[in-house]
Amino acid sequence: MLLNTGGTIMTNQKGETSKGGRPRSLQAQQDIFAATLSSLATQGFEAMSVDAIAAKAGVGKQTIYRWWPSKEALVIDVIKNLQQTYNPVIDTGSLRQDLIMMFTNTFQMMSDPDARGFLIQGLAMMTNHPEIYQTFRDQVVTPRLWQAEQVIRRAQERGEVRQDIDASEVIGLLAGPLWYHLLLDTNGIPLAPGLIERLVDAVLHGIATQSQQAEAGRSASPEATEP
Repeated sequence: MLLNTGGTIMTNQKGETSKGGRPRSLQAQQDIFAATLSSLATQGFEAMSVDAIAAKAGVGKQTIYRWWPSKEALVIDVIKNLQQTYNPVIDTGSLRQDLIMMFTNTFQMMSDPDARGFLIQGLAMMTNHPEIYQTFRDQVVTPRLWQAEQVIRRAQERGEVRQDIDASEVIGLLAGPLWYHLLLDTNGIPLAPGLIERLVDAVLHGIATQSQQAEAGRSASPEATEP
């Protein structure tokens, strides 16, 4: 059975974590997390070993098993740490700028070899380790989707986006091409210059209110650019 980290691992006021009263070194924990993420990304869950993780982190294997009862429990903690680390709040007051910044940040993060490999392995665990995948989805994917959808809903409140638009569908329209470049297009990293901006502009053209479309048309007209 997978470890329920929310119920059995506690964080004290000094930022150290304990299990059964034994204090953790925060630095050692972060080293173990980094080693686990790297091993998972490059080797996959089945092939990676606690011995190799311990050696890479510079700790004893017994230290890992003292803090986590299994490899599955360790991976769950790593996933939760990722969710807390990469979750910036973006609210510039402009939907276009919000979306460009959000997807640029996401793509830059996932372009990192370890992060990209982790994404691929996370998808693989959907079949082989559904409990871990569910944690990955609950702790990493769902919060990010919710946050991204809030960007669209704020724009609806400001009158930039039509009220009949489904926020989750908009995020899907934008995310789909970027995930294609990350996962399937071997020439897709780095992205072609201006790709995110072009994708955002294409989607915004379809979801904007009539007043926003009219304003965009005036801005793009030759008269608007004349001195």
